[in-house]
Amino acid sequence: MNDRYARIYSLLDVTSLGGTDNKLSIKTFAERIVKAFDESGHKPAALCVFPVFGVQVKDLLKGTGIKTACVAGAFPHGQLPLHMKSAEVKFALDSGADEVDYVINRGRFLMDGSEYLLEEVSHIREICGKQITLKVILETGELGKPDIMKRAASVAIKGGADFVKTSTGKAAENATGKSVEMLCEAVKEHFLKTGIKKGIKPAGGISTPEDAEKFLTYITRGTGPECINPQFTRLGASKLADILLGGHSTANSGY
Repeated sequence: MNDRYARIYSLLDVTSLGGTDNKLSIKTFAERIVKAFDESGHKPAALCVFPVFGVQVKDLLKGTGIKTACVAGAFPHGQLPLHMKSAEVKFALDSGADEVDYVINRGRFLMDGSEYLLEEVSHIREICGKQITLKVILETGELGKPDIMKRAASVAIKGGADFVKTSTGKAAENATGKSVEMLCEAVKEHFLKTGIKKGIKPAGGISTPEDAEKFLTYITRGTGPECINPQFTRLGASKLADILLGGHSTANSGY
């Protein structure tokens, strides 16, 4: 793997989020990433799966330093009462998740505004505690206007998000230049006010190295080149890993 590919690969949350995922397919998925690490020393930031596979993935990744990430919060639509979404987050944590990619209820946000979203994200932050990385999925393609994207990101950050993430990869519109710019603005404003950096995760439709580099350029311009590392930048993808590693599919479906 050349330096260009290795840089991108280190930022990936490699995903398998398909309706036909099962223990065998997840085993194959994770073992390929582990084999690549053993052979090359290169690794992604995390593998992202449904919570039902958390224990299995955590065990398969043991000793690699690759994080186990789980989606939660009624992925991909977010349409469950908060107590049920909270229960899924707790299940993900009990299943070994180091990181939670949490889906907001954007319908409630669009209807009830920032106060509701702050309450939702703050509640999930409390459940996750301080040690778990919380990535809040905004589904920017469904929020419409750029100012609404930015407001959602700002509120999520205020509620305790470690990362603001564009998309689930399951909507009609995934990460775009404009959505990433809005998230960058929210992150930068928070840093200027507090001195605390937050992360950004473009996701959905990132299927080539050129796609990845385009979004890294947006983030570099918006938050600075020092933020291009796994602590502050992630890329949600599955197909991209295939190109970077060279070979066949790593996942059934991703974002």
